[in-house]
Amino acid sequence: MSEAARKWSGRIGLALAACSVAFVAARFLQYRDDLAAAHVPRVVWLAAPLFAALYAASSVLLASAWRDLLAAQGQPAGLRWCVGAYGLSQLAKYIPGNVFQFAGRQLIGVSGGLPHSVLARSALHELLGLTAAGGLISLWALPLVAVGLSWVSTPLVGAATVGLALATVRLVAGARIARALGAHLLFLLAAATVFFWLLGLLAPHPDQAAAWLPIWGAYTAAWMAGFATPGAPAGLGVRELVLLFLLSGRVQEETLLVAVALARLITVLGDLLFFGAAAWAARTR
Repeated sequence: MSEAARKWSGRIGLALAACSVAFVAARFLQYRDDLAAAHVPRVVWLAAPLFAALYAASSVLLASAWRDLLAAQGQPAGLRWCVGAYGLSQLAKYIPGNVFQFAGRQLIGVSGGLPHSVLARSALHELLGLTAAGGLISLWALPLVAVGLSWVSTPLVGAATVGLALATVRLVAGARIARALGAHLLFLLAAATVFFWLLGLLAPHPDQAAAWLPIWGAYTAAWMAGFATPGAPAGLGVRELVLLFLLSGRVQEETLLVAVALARLITVLGDLLFFGAAAWAARTR
């Protein structure tokens, strides 16, 4: 690719990032308005910035996984560059269509000298990795729909399942792919943990503390449903339906909907923090 084409790819990618910020701002205002009428304990608002920071920090895992996916194809890249490219494009997931984050990363990657084919394959591998990671964690939600499968969500079985999956991937696809899958798992677990903590702060209940793995699984299953739904920006609306179905017997509907709205607000704030860190990384690398 010519130098001029690379420059234009970079400019288009940055323009897409700017549009993403506008969509995120609109989404933030929407979630804020949704929560204005809800009774949210003060402790939740105090904890929200910490949760957002945790989500932003966990997003670095996605960039790290992408780096491993590139390296697995013979295209090594620095972590700082990967954080910059990934974070600048990630906000585009809020644009209707649910594909613009990949388009933005493709443009930024090409402007950085990476081949189109490698970037396209890494996007496909990322989709497969997130789907596999989400599927593993979602297994822990099976007891919510089939009581006889409660053994699936025990800590020992859960850890053994994840460990076996990582070992199998390492044996079949190599260490870098296994490391990428591990990063995807950790990211999804961090997001599920934030949601679990929100539920605990909104409506503390002993049964919820005992059912932490099924709740993690339910949130991840809802995340996967939104992730896989074409045209739903950041899974809007889809995740709520799945969570209501899976957790209706354990959590009051009002509390659940408030928790989902708060989780979305925290996710938006976390993505904005990650975007800021990515912009800094892109300027200083």
